[in-house]
Amino acid sequence: LKYATGYFFRYAVRVLHTLASFHDSFELLTARAMTEETGIPVRYLEQILGQLHTAKLVKSQRGASGGYRVAREAHEINLAEVYQLSEGADGFKLQYRLGGLQGAACVEQVVWQEWYRTCLDYLAGLTVQELVHMPQESRLSE
Repeated sequence: LKYATGYFFRYAVRVLHTLASFHDSFELLTARAMTEETGIPVRYLEQILGQLHTAKLVKSQRGASGGYRVAREAHEINLAEVYQLSEGADGFKLQYRLGGLQGAACVEQVVWQEWYRTCLDYLAGLTVQELVHMPQESRLSE
């Protein structure tokens, strides 16, 4: 089962938000508890947790009292890091689909690349901790 790239970012942010919300209690969350909390299907959740673990954003502990937690303080994890997990280090995939274009089409590529840089800058300035402390109304109004 493979998830779409756009879902990875959405789900990964949801997972990190949930883990960071429980971080102060030092409680480890199981995959089952996170599925209940986030609504993410467990098969997708396991893939996402694996990638977040590989990226050293999440720590895991095996065993009966095992589970997951954020690997760093929530204020040290920005959303650009998470987004780049799904898009790769080179970022915006559309630039490759538009590569080699000329004239007006080349202008389109420049616009999309600038859009990507602007979005990435915004995400780099937004941390998981800010999401945890964001008022519920702000999350719903966008």
